Amino acid sequence: MNNVLLSSLLILSSILLGNLFLYGIRRRKIPGVFAFSLLMLAMIIHSTGYALELLGSSLDYMYFWIKIEYLGAAFYPFLIMLFAREYADEKKFANKFLLTSMATINVVTLVLVYTNSYHWLYYSSVGVESVQELNILALNKGIWYFVQVTSIYFSVLYSIIIFSLKLKSAKGDYRKKVAFMLVGVSIPMATLLIY
Repeated sequence: MNNVLLSSLLILSSILLGNLFLYGIRRRKIPGVFAFSLLMLAMIIHSTGYALELLGSSLDYMYFWIKIEYLGAAFYPFLIMLFAREYADEKKFANKFLLTSMATINVVTLVLVYTNSYHWLYYSSVGVESVQELNILALNKGIWYFVQVTSIYFSVLYSIIIFSLKLKSAKGDYRKKVAFMLVGVSIPMATLLIY
């Protein structure tokens, strides 16, 4: 029952994210909005995949959905950085080289998740555990997992710094929008630190 409830909440989350995605796509010419829409799409893929993973009981079924999740989740660092870069119009630090490097790390992450059983670099072991009637994947972290997490920290920290600097020079309604973005990117950092 817990699996179904949690899966339902994740599907609901995906629907809400879908609305944000569509809202953004219609306004994609506004700086940063197209990158925001891509980030929402990545979150939809991740949330939907996780919802379906939780409904499984076999390792093969659940790991199949992990692979689907990572079609979105692997690219969070790149998309977060791209969004902050475009919205704040900061292209000196987050230049094409840095964005390409981040995207490369994220593509390698996706490949390693898909081929994990051959090298165990992303997850050092994979199994299924039952915790209070909830079947979950028991995933031990491999070396590359920490590379991916570091790239997430880096992109979120970059976003916090860029929005903080932009907040100092922003005026009027734009200042409120930048403050909102700063709060929005600070929440994932707090969540990552707690995790």
